[in-house]
Amino acid sequence: FRYLYDCPDFTSGAYHIAADKPYDLGAFYTVTREVSGKSFDEAFQEVKDTVHALWTEDARRRAPFMYSAPVTDSTRHYTDYTSLRIAKDGLYAVKRGFVDTPSLVKINPDGTEAHITGFSYQAGNIKWSQDENRFYWSESIPDPRWTMKTGSVIRYMDIDEGMKRSLTDGKEMLYNPVSGKNGIISIRYHVEGGSSIVVSDRETGETIDSMKAPDGMQIVEIVQDGDMIYATAISDDGYGIYRIENGGWDTVLA
Repeated sequence: FRYLYDCPDFTSGAYHIAADKPYDLGAFYTVTREVSGKSFDEAFQEVKDTVHALWTEDARRRAPFMYSAPVTDSTRHYTDYTSLRIAKDGLYAVKRGFVDTPSLVKINPDGTEAHITGFSYQAGNIKWSQDENRFYWSESIPDPRWTMKTGSVIRYMDIDEGMKRSLTDGKEMLYNPVSGKNGIISIRYHVEGGSSIVVSDRETGETIDSMKAPDGMQIVEIVQDGDMIYATAISDDGYGIYRIENGGWDTVLA
């Protein structure tokens, strides 16, 4: 635009329009019509044609070019498959890689895969709930203003519906959810330090129960077996496995 229409302050003009006339939601379209007398699509097509002609002529003048051909194999980009889970109708995994954004895929018996839905880079490991026909996971949510502040939301997807939904509001730091006997069990990390096991209603996301870990213990992962909850946690003594029963924490392995 600057070259073709001799308008070096093209961008400046658009920003001035945006500042002086905030109701004009198409500032770049407005300044394009002012400097070219054409609509944005018409002017942009003329710009493309002009630049293409310039580059074509430049290439013609610099010809002939030295012949070159690749002598090594084409570059291969790595791909990761994580959160491998057996669901009701097959094998699922989260796929990501150098050229692939995270996505949930279904892996067929013949090795082919089917894309199910896109995933966030901030999503944690997925967990499968047979009773509810859902995948559960946590997803970090950055604060829109404070760069060092984050929250986390518990999300789920019904495998038949294919719709992703948020169970919690993201105001608390909740991670690693699993489906338990009385609700969705997750780990809450407190801003002031420490962590708790939280039981949330599986439909509303409201907190039903909370069990704070002993001081100096950071919970990492949880699982429920019947009425018993087990947790892995890090303390001053290292990594350990603990059993939580009636509010008490008993050491299983440390």
